[in-house]
Amino acid sequence: MNNNTLKATNLKIVMKISELLTRIEKEDFYKKFKSENQDSYVCAMLCILSKNEREGDKIQLDFYMPSKKKLAFTEYPFNQMQFPKETVEKMTKLKNDEMAFEVNELWEIIENAKKQKDTFHNTRKIIGILKDDRWILTCLDDMMGMIKLNINSLTGKIEKFEKGNLTDFMGFKKTK
Repeated sequence: MNNNTLKATNLKIVMKISELLTRIEKEDFYKKFKSENQDSYVCAMLCILSKNEREGDKIQLDFYMPSKKKLAFTEYPFNQMQFPKETVEKMTKLKNDEMAFEVNELWEIIENAKKQKDTFHNTRKIIGILKDDRWILTCLDDMMGMIKLNINSLTGKIEKFEKGNLTDFMGFKKTK
């Protein structure tokens, strides 16, 4: 594995978005995509990160094609583009060069947020979506505990912090 590949460790994904883009831009499938969609840009990122790498981490980058009003995406190991059929009116370009923090810092940011909120949660998995200058993070533990955070990706400010149980967030009502 060279320095430009995704490296899973026991605690975090050690890669920045700029490194992912640099890697993808060198691939033939992306060069073909970009030549056919010159107005395309990165608009979102999905990541699933686990404390235990055998649990299936995932990184996906979404590209918007304004002239076609369509999305395309590629996911690790970044060897092809996929094209959903849905039409999308508009997507905001990611400002990855202006972000206050990167993917490889998510675990630390979540731990700091839990300390600030005096919250114990043994986070085992992070599901994160970066879109519209916001990280929307869902953190899961082994016992259906869940934390939801919204963090401004440009300032690093935590805009929302909710702790609960998976069933709380799914809207289940307890019966007597």
